[in-house]
Amino acid sequence: MRIGFLVVSCLITLSCSDLDDLGYNEPEQYNIVELTFVNSDDNQTSSLSYEDPDLEGPLSPIVSTVQLKNNTSYSIELNFAYDYVLDDEDRIDRNEEILMESKVHQVFLILENPNNSAISLLEVSDTDENENPLGLEWNMTTNTTGAVNLRVVLVHDPIKPNEDLLSAEGIIEFDATVNFVIQG
Repeated sequence: MRIGFLVVSCLITLSCSDLDDLGYNEPEQYNIVELTFVNSDDNQTSSLSYEDPDLEGPLSPIVSTVQLKNNTSYSIELNFAYDYVLDDEDRIDRNEEILMESKVHQVFLILENPNNSAISLLEVSDTDENENPLGLEWNMTTNTTGAVNLRVVLVHDPIKPNEDLLSAEGIIEFDATVNFVIQG
């Protein structure tokens, strides 16, 4: 009985201690991604965002959308942030942390549309300190019209280099789908 009490006491003490003292680093939290599309022809910008105030994924996100032009090239810049109550005072922008730890982060953009036809050319344009893709900056050339879904996935500790999200492994820290319309 005493041994059981000691074990339970130790477990409670251990669980209440600071996890950082045990060498465990809690992952950063992300609940906002903002994408800025810059038209390479006229430098016009369009923005869309995904905000998940309750950190429950697709249960109650706030999503904005944009309309882009067909047969047009865009640069895409991503910004990740965290703000549990989604007010300006508590917002923490996370791109600087991602850049400082670029070897252990990678962002994937995955384009899809309802009929799974080719949507556009999409390629990452920034790299980590080892010259592997990072994914905070992308280039896209549209070549279809209609509604498009864009999945944004931030992976911590991926295998680098890799072919795609499936071969990257690692821990998914953020996963959201935004959409936009490509006009004819």
